[in-house]
Amino acid sequence: MRAGQRGAVLITGIILIVVIALMIATLGFLYVSNLRSSSLHSSSEQAYFAAFSGLERATRVLNSPTISGAVAPDVNRVPCASLTGNAAVTAVNLVANKGQFTVTGGAAVSPATAVTLNGALTATATVIPVTTLAALGGYSASGRIMIDRELIDYSGTSNVAAVCGAAPCFVGVRRGVGGSTATLHATGTRVGQFQCNVQATGAVPDLVNPRAQRILSQGTQIHEGWAVGLPGAAAAQQPWFVRFRETAFSDFAPSPLIANANVQINGVVMLSNADGFVVGNPGTALATQPFVARWDGTTWNSINTNLNISRALNSISCVSANDCWAVGAAGGPGSRPWIVQWNGTLPWTTDPIGAAGVNADLNDVYCVSTAECYAVGAPGAPGKRPFTVRQVAGTWTVDNNAAINVTVALNGVHCAASNDCWAVGDPGGVAAQQPFVIRWQGAAWSVFNTGLNLILALQSVYCVAFDDCWAVGNPGAAAQQPFVIHWNGTAWTSFNTGLATSAILRDIRCVKTDDCWAVGDAVGGAEFILKWNGTAWTRYNDAGGTVANNNLRAVSVVGAAQRAAAARQEVYP
Repeated sequence: MRAGQRGAVLITGIILIVVIALMIATLGFLYVSNLRSSSLHSSSEQAYFAAFSGLERATRVLNSPTISGAVAPDVNRVPCASLTGNAAVTAVNLVANKGQFTVTGGAAVSPATAVTLNGALTATATVIPVTTLAALGGYSASGRIMIDRELIDYSGTSNVAAVCGAAPCFVGVRRGVGGSTATLHATGTRVGQFQCNVQATGAVPDLVNPRAQRILSQGTQIHEGWAVGLPGAAAAQQPWFVRFRETAFSDFAPSPLIANANVQINGVVMLSNADGFVVGNPGTALATQPFVARWDGTTWNSINTNLNISRALNSISCVSANDCWAVGAAGGPGSRPWIVQWNGTLPWTTDPIGAAGVNADLNDVYCVSTAECYAVGAPGAPGKRPFTVRQVAGTWTVDNNAAINVTVALNGVHCAASNDCWAVGDPGGVAAQQPFVIRWQGAAWSVFNTGLNLILALQSVYCVAFDDCWAVGNPGAAAQQPFVIHWNGTAWTSFNTGLATSAILRDIRCVKTDDCWAVGDAVGGAEFILKWNGTAWTRYNDAGGTVANNNLRAVSVVGAAQRAAAARQEVYP
């Protein structure tokens, strides 16, 4: 081979070697880049799930069934304004060094003035037009609203008519969330909201030197409710309202429109954070005979029913803002028993049972739906002992309880579902009626022998589910101080709270299976409020002395029965 040819071959070989080397280097670079990219992607995913864990922890902390005295791993409930910096959600390390998160909150979102529906809302609507209010002032940009008893999540708001149909509106709507049911709502129904907007930052390996970081946000529904009872000595307690928000009860001064109405309030029902009703003993003015007041999201205002009947209403149950029934003390013809209806239009009306009427007081009422309600009360004539009435498709009828034939008063009624109801009352004369509990399963009321053999009165009953009911009443021996019993789907058992407090419990209501409140007569120089957290009943500690020492008659609390979190989304820098 000639020298020139050998040189050409050598140069070609060198070029080939360089090319191969470059290819190897490029492949190595790509491999390393891919590893780095894969590592960063994995770290980013870990950071996302760290932030997600932060939101889950915040939801638990904001809605913990334990108000105080939590035992690990349980946590005490924390107000929204105290979330930032709380140890339970600040610089929390995930297991196996999988990252770290911190959650921040702020002031709870609660509109000063509630908007109302601008047009009837169907059960399937995904856009909710409301009355004009600039940019839906006071409402969160996304989160959860409550209309009647339905919880609704939304992703945003709009002031564009083309989007709303009638602006402004809530958009990106998910209906019937949090254990509620999507249903029809009438024009003018108020829209409630009470939520904590939280932001969770997740980082890997930690928040100080993050290799990857993600930020998520959500609106978290929080609890609100009311307790009512006997008036106090001060004008601010006449009538007496006690408001519960997040973690604490406090007295609430009534509107000047009903101030100095020195009446006892017997029943309360909350439809949402912006709508509720109370009923009670009559006032001195015709406009408060009977006494009814309504919550508008800001204050309680007296309602002139135009009935002009000076008798007590003992209980009220509402299916929606325009669908309520109240019951009370029996009176003259046409109000034996006394059943009063609100259908959204004044005046309220007395619904007579007619010739089958019974001159007996009704103590409690509960409506499963528009077409199904139950009421119970003092014993009537033979065949009506105990005394129960039912409303089916708008018509009330008296039940024939001749098969029971026990002359006792029934004080409370509640249903786990349609045709699955319990009623409780004063004890009967034999062991099988002590305490006195009867059950409705679609055909007739029947006595349920609890086997407890306790000659004690029960005042109220509440069912979270068919296998989860509570009843409360008058105290007995030490193990029944106070008196609380529980139904587990098979049997009623007496629950020893260990409180050794001889006080009457008048009412009980639950948000979910591990979150219940019971109220009753004041004892030991303080109001008597009990809290169930799924494990134990504890007495509410009014550390700030914000609740008067009066007797409570009823309680109602609104919150999510299931998921409290709403409108989760990622926040981008």
